[in-house]
Amino acid sequence: RAEEKYLTHRDLLESLWETCLVYGRDPDRSEIPNLDEVTSIFGSLPAALRFIKSRKENADAYLDEARQSRIDDLRVYFAQLQFEKRKPYRHLEARLQKDIRTFFGDYRSASDAGRSCGHKLCEPGRR
Repeated sequence: RAEEKYLTHRDLLESLWETCLVYGRDPDRSEIPNLDEVTSIFGSLPAALRFIKSRKENADAYLDEARQSRIDDLRVYFAQLQFEKRKPYRHLEARLQKDIRTFFGDYRSASDAGRSCGHKLCEPGRR
């Protein structure tokens, strides 16, 4: 029965899975363009996420890799921002705010991670 449900809603589920991999985290309700369809079929976004993850082999490994990749990207992004005037948190785009909360906890920690990344790149003898 679960296989039938997966096949019936494959496009919707694959889109949701792809979003998880791109974001490196579970997307927020505001980040799902077809949220109404997802909730009408699965009851809620968390239920749909649980369903798709249960259907994917090695889902946790793929999500961990995507998460680490996104964190690395954000560290580089915040390292680059060290050369600019720091924008107030409220002026950052919503997705970036969500990433900061999810991966770093707060804006200061994200900035510190970027500064640390920048220092590592500038170490003598490193190419």
